Amino acid sequence: MTFYKSTFFLFIGFMLINSCCSYKVKPFEYPQPEDTSDKKIELQEKKIYRFDQFSFDNLFDGARLNGMIQQDESTFKAIISPENFPVNNSAWFAFRMKSETPADIQMVLEYKDGAHRYIPKYSYDKINWIPVDTLSIKYVSEKEVIFPFHLDSRPVYLSGQELVTSSDVFDYCSKLAESKDIELGSYGTSIGGRNLFYLDMFQDKPERKPLLIIMGRAHPPELSGHFAMQAYLETILENNVLANAFRKKFRILVFPMINPDGVDMGHWRHNAHGVDLNRDWAEYRQKEVKQLADFMVREQKTKKNKVVLCMDFHSTQKDVMYTHVDSIVSVVPGFKNFWLYGLDQAMPDHTPHEEAYGFSQPYAKGWFHKQFKAESIIFEVGDETPRPFIREKAQKSALEMMKLLIFYSDY
Repeated sequence: MTFYKSTFFLFIGFMLINSCCSYKVKPFEYPQPEDTSDKKIELQEKKIYRFDQFSFDNLFDGARLNGMIQQDESTFKAIISPENFPVNNSAWFAFRMKSETPADIQMVLEYKDGAHRYIPKYSYDKINWIPVDTLSIKYVSEKEVIFPFHLDSRPVYLSGQELVTSSDVFDYCSKLAESKDIELGSYGTSIGGRNLFYLDMFQDKPERKPLLIIMGRAHPPELSGHFAMQAYLETILENNVLANAFRKKFRILVFPMINPDGVDMGHWRHNAHGVDLNRDWAEYRQKEVKQLADFMVREQKTKKNKVVLCMDFHSTQKDVMYTHVDSIVSVVPGFKNFWLYGLDQAMPDHTPHEEAYGFSQPYAKGWFHKQFKAESIIFEVGDETPRPFIREKAQKSALEMMKLLIFYSDY
């Protein structure tokens, strides 16, 4: 009897261990692999730069200011460098400044290992942002621009894009989670110890529902993509016949802040270990990607969800939808073609721009198909796309998505 008991418990133990291990992601091979091992970064010195009546500082989350030089009585040069190099030219800057008495200055932005990209924007409250008049910006070179700016005793933020930090997004998600059927959770911590949080939306219970995944902020400066993600999510959460029916049928997991360290540290592209997280979907060398991938696989398997679609929100110099070539078939055959057609019809004055390619590099887009055979789209938004248009396009994109998926029966 003892022998059979021992054998039984060994068998149960083996099954539990094997079951637990099955929730861990496996590595994938790509034709064009990327080295995502840790890389050294350059930390900016957090300080206040004082020049008589003027002061400039980077003492807040999301700031990027590597030096400040006074060139003459009214000209100040901000030195902007990336966290490491090579790096994508997302030449992010953000700093605060003021003058004890009103003064007109000439503001110079000089970039190291990068070129000017974003139209400078300023705000006194980090809520309302005004772009600097582009006609006033003089290009000394691609690495240096100069423009006039008025200062007074009010602290003013000057930044490449609007400032939205990890705590801002957490607060936003916390408010959403006050509603019924929305839960706020954590799937781990970043290299820097910041919370990796998510929203889980479902009615009744999450088990055996088709699963939609929404992701954002893998790359810190990509704020226009973040605003599209918010509008997309809020459209799914509306109280109308379509949205209510969609939420009843589907489970929706939202990962709105993939790279909180990079965001709060003011990085151009990378995480705290100097790596592009959207190139790590093969070996999962970075903590943030490994925890996220393990979590999604574990949730999908334990709740018996079928992952049908991932929308990954980013920003670039133009509006574009990065999709897969038609020869790659997902669990929702033809989705991207019908979806883009519906969006085109819903926006008569806008034709969606699509760029389709295969899965040659370890992007999240390819991983979702390799792991789940799911449809996956990178929703790219132009840096300077007007914010009202971003919202309109994201809303209509979400509506067309729900219209297509709600009646798709092969789940």
